[in-house]
Amino acid sequence: MPAVNKILSKCIVEEEEDCLKSADELLTMVDQAIPGLRSPGQRLDASLPWLCHVCGKGHYSANPIYSDLTLDVHVAGRLNKWGLDLYVCDVCRHAELFLNNMSANRASNPF
Repeated sequence: MPAVNKILSKCIVEEEEDCLKSADELLTMVDQAIPGLRSPGQRLDASLPWLCHVCGKGHYSANPIYSDLTLDVHVAGRLNKWGLDLYVCDVCRHAELFLNNMSANRASNPF
């Protein structure tokens, strides 16, 4: 698990200067890791691998083949097009769709 490995890499070192300087630093790192450890299928940090919450083995990544997906939303006689990003697990192929940043900037609530 990346969060645990990150903590251990600062505690188990060959050179003293690579180690955390205090227990307070360790506590801060542990406190930051706890939310992700409690819900491993949630993507809390874009720099860390995103564990698949279906198979628990694979990791999600953006699928560039479907980079231009849109969702047509009809609200009160108005048509809104919302951009979607597709993420696919590299093991079980489970897919997740999310409104992309372009959509989020258009309005506060698409529905």
